[in-house]
Amino acid sequence: MEMQKNTLPPDTDGANTLLQGKQENTAHGEYERRAQLLTELLLKKASLAEVVLTAARLMGCPIILTSNFYKVIYMEDLGREIDDPIWKTAAETGYCTAEAVALFEREGITREVLNSSSALILDRSVGKEIPLILQKIEVFGRTGAYIGVFQGKEPFTQDDLRTTDLLCRILSLQLEWSPHAREMGRQAEQSILTDLLDGSLSSATILGDRLLLAAWTPKPLFQCALLTPESSARQIDNIDYLCLALQQSFPDARVLQVNRGVLLLLNYDMDHVGEKDERILSHYADQYQLRVLLSSPFPHLIHLGAYYEACLQMDALPIPQRGEGRLLHFEDVLFPVLGEILTANERRAFTQSQYRRLLDWDRENGTEYCRTLRTYITCACSSTRTSETLFVHRNTLNKRLAKIREICGLDLEDGRALFHFYLSDQLHGTIL
Repeated sequence: MEMQKNTLPPDTDGANTLLQGKQENTAHGEYERRAQLLTELLLKKASLAEVVLTAARLMGCPIILTSNFYKVIYMEDLGREIDDPIWKTAAETGYCTAEAVALFEREGITREVLNSSSALILDRSVGKEIPLILQKIEVFGRTGAYIGVFQGKEPFTQDDLRTTDLLCRILSLQLEWSPHAREMGRQAEQSILTDLLDGSLSSATILGDRLLLAAWTPKPLFQCALLTPESSARQIDNIDYLCLALQQSFPDARVLQVNRGVLLLLNYDMDHVGEKDERILSHYADQYQLRVLLSSPFPHLIHLGAYYEACLQMDALPIPQRGEGRLLHFEDVLFPVLGEILTANERRAFTQSQYRRLLDWDRENGTEYCRTLRTYITCACSSTRTSETLFVHRNTLNKRLAKIREICGLDLEDGRALFHFYLSDQLHGTIL
């Protein structure tokens, strides 16, 4: 059975049984009585808890109110034991279960609620044993919270649906009045980042829905900056102030405290030039004695976890491989990171035979042919640039390159062979 909206279609085959029951209450003005009591509480500016408690008592139903990222705002069980896994976990942890959230999204329940302008009854899936009334609550023009009304001793009535709709309108006003209401979007964004990092959010479609709920429209390019203490034995001093300062310096970025310090998720347009960003980050690194580890830029937020993991791998490198600078790009340590990931046998298997022959020759004869070829490759195979970099005459360089061919048989016009040589050379420090 699909979720039912706030209407009563003709009952041809018993499909409306759930909405029948105490229909006589409507004739006696039950909804009007409820509406009067709830509206009086609103005019008196009663607390959110008072309004939810009153609504729960009027309907005889337990109620749970959560933020748009499924954190419990208020729960009212009317002193009953609620035999429902969602309710129990929310009561214990303060959040709806990740499994329930994923199930709602997978079965299209979340989308139905978001697309509906009135309360819905869920009597399938997780609502099969205990039906629920579900409705979204708009805060400042966007979905800011959800409400779940658990069926009590009697089946739901049309009055219960109408009462839920009214309750949501009242709660919308109360949440907008709340001093914490404007923080909801920021908290929702941080919840998205946390779920991306721990792997519990892996669907691009679901991510898109949650970005809409948080009213977050990202720019097309992202980059992770992990700010971590220079010494693993200490924490970042005044970390809350640092997070605030970073948010002010990078208005389009998102800031999240993580185990190793602070994750700054930079977000910018495709034509953005990052030199100013790096100067600002260097300032904070000096001020707080931090390392700043920058991932490669990436276009899809769903891949955040992988780029954050790359920053952690950079942080784990020993100083000889990482260097002593406070600002480090992933491109600078790509090969050392790769070397740390590979096993010793894998690193040996990756090593080019020509590189080994040239390396052995250098060791036996005190020459620097590996350095010469490495410089030649990094200078885009330009003899002019290479000779200038090595401070040697171009004829001298050409003689060295000819000797390199003679020693190891490497084809210096084969781009793939040169890349393999460079990879072997960069991995060399992690092999022995």
